[in-house]
Order: sequence, then structure tokens, then C-alpha cells
Amino acid sequence: MRFTPEVLLDLEEQSKIRLSDERREKVASEMEAFLECVDAMKKTDTEGMEPLYHIFPTTNVFREDEVTNTNRREELLENAPDQKDGYFKVPVTLE
Repeated sequence: MRFTPEVLLDLEEQSKIRLSDERREKVASEMEAFLECVDAMKKTDTEGMEPLYHIFPTTNVFREDEVTNTNRREELLENAPDQKDGYFKVPVTLE
């Protein structure tokens, strides 16, 4: 596919932007290079290849969902510098 000046003018009109002549030439050459890359990708034989969803072969690692005793209040409060009625007691910050 050729990226012609007419195509670029049409894109300018559709996107409601105006490019200077210098910028128009630069955009046209960049789009031409991009389309060449796309054409090269289209020619690549991918028959029999598995789709790649991520660059690294990763899988989710899940742990078993096990019921545990989560009532460890006393154990956790052992490290508290100060406690009251089963809660951490902290200094007053606002008066």
C-alpha cells in the first residue's frame, strides 16, 4: 500500500488538523516506513504457530485456598508497645 499525499490530506481533513508542508513530508515518509513494516509482517509465515499473548511465557500461580485460624489477636498484640482492651494504643495526635 502506498501512502499518498491524497491519503494524508484526507486524514488531515477527517482529524481536523493542518500540517505544514515540511511536517506533511515527514509524516508521509514515516507512514510509508510503517506500512512497509506492516507489509513485511503480513508476508511472515505464521502457520502452525501458537498465538503469543505476552513476551515471556508466564502463568498465574495460585495457592490453595485453605481455611486457617485468623483469630491471632493476642499473638499480634504481643509486639505492641501499648495496648488496651485488645487494641493497639497510640499517642494522641490531635487535641
